[in-house]
Amino acid sequence: MPLYGLIGKCWHYPVVRYNKTMPHSLKTVPPEFESLPVEERIRYVQDLWDYITNDSLSIPIPEEHKRVLDERLKDYRENPDSGRPWGEVREELLSKLRKR
Repeated sequence: MPLYGLIGKCWHYPVVRYNKTMPHSLKTVPPEFESLPVEERIRYVQDLWDYITNDSLSIPIPEEHKRVLDERLKDYRENPDSGRPWGEVREELLSKLRKR
């Protein structure tokens, strides 16, 4: 069974919780991960992310993010015509990427 198929099953690897004093370069991965082709590693990480975000209501939102969202919503309500539709912005960005 590919490693990415193990998501949601019982793992026997140490669980490491992140805290603010830990470096972001945590390198605790299952031993088999290193031997996977890059495509399977990417799929594994995507599956892992989907597993984590499956219950999006349980993911905490930092207060700073809430503050920024509140500011942006307030600005939008005060100036509803100042923005651009997402489809327009997306097409502009994709067009720029195609030119690279």
